[in-house]
Amino acid sequence: MWGNFNFDYGCSMERGRSGGLVTMWDSNVFVKKRMWCADNYIIIEGKRKNYVEDFYIINVYVPQHQPDKSTLWSFLCDFIVSRPGKVILFGDLNEVRNDSERFGSIFSSGVAAIFNDFIQESDLIDLPMGGRSFTWMNKVGSKMSKLDQFLISDNVNRDNPNLQVVALDRRWSDHNPNINCVNIVSSSFQALPTKESIILDV
Repeated sequence: MWGNFNFDYGCSMERGRSGGLVTMWDSNVFVKKRMWCADNYIIIEGKRKNYVEDFYIINVYVPQHQPDKSTLWSFLCDFIVSRPGKVILFGDLNEVRNDSERFGSIFSSGVAAIFNDFIQESDLIDLPMGGRSFTWMNKVGSKMSKLDQFLISDNVNRDNPNLQVVALDRRWSDHNPNINCVNIVSSSFQALPTKESIILDV
């Protein structure tokens, strides 16, 4: 991936029909301090080499059952607001923010409001997405949703004002692979665009 074998990773094993989670990073530029893993998230706390700020890289798969969603939102919000540092949260969030992010299925304004409250209370920014309007589609193309998101803290946004997300072509999965990038020479986090990928200088 990086032209060398200096990488580290954290993983959460698959459960049922849901695939597991994996987060990988280049250990030449990012040093892990702590890691939290559960069925629905991987949180990596670390530092970019030669920088003093802490980073929290949060890879999530949000369950579909609403009470479980709310429990996860509450945990993540408490985690984020209680720790200073830069936050990058991404993954299959299994929720949309408004009716324009869903096609062919019922939109629940109440459920979306809970999701939007989480974003606001965690002081996160939802990065705009290019390439595709939706990141998930059923087999026959009758239902589509933007379920995959990248949320960043304001200090990440200030340092990377040109940050963008691009939904790539979908081939084997029902989700489009996404890549999060900024047009710079050096990069701190890199991965192949298998599902969610990050190429940043933060």
